[in-house]
Amino acid sequence: MLPDPHNPYPLSTYGTPPQPSPPDDTLAWAGIASSVASWLTCCCMPIPFIGMVFGLGGLLLSVVGVVCGILAYRAAGPVGGRTDLPILAIVIGALRLVLTVGAVVAAIVLIGTVGFAEYFQHAGH
Repeated sequence: MLPDPHNPYPLSTYGTPPQPSPPDDTLAWAGIASSVASWLTCCCMPIPFIGMVFGLGGLLLSVVGVVCGILAYRAAGPVGGRTDLPILAIVIGALRLVLTVGAVVAAIVLIGTVGFAEYFQHAGH
């Protein structure tokens, strides 16, 4: 084969272009870990002050889990990576968010119907 005068390099040295590799699952696993950790904070919710601190911490962890899951899902989609782990992180974190919002709404309704002072009297049992 005669070399091309306009291209001094033969085609055999180029080969095929590199294919993009699928991203690793680190971000998805971080989302799953923070979403599961947010569920572990549910045990302390009935305790008055500690429950509020753990509830806010769990809310923050569930938001982190959902955001990590969304970012991992977007990163995995175009290159054909795994999408089951990011979806799991999103679902676990979203369920915790729904639980927290439901508990806050229920507490507001309970305080509004029973009364603020009576609610704290009954909570002290």
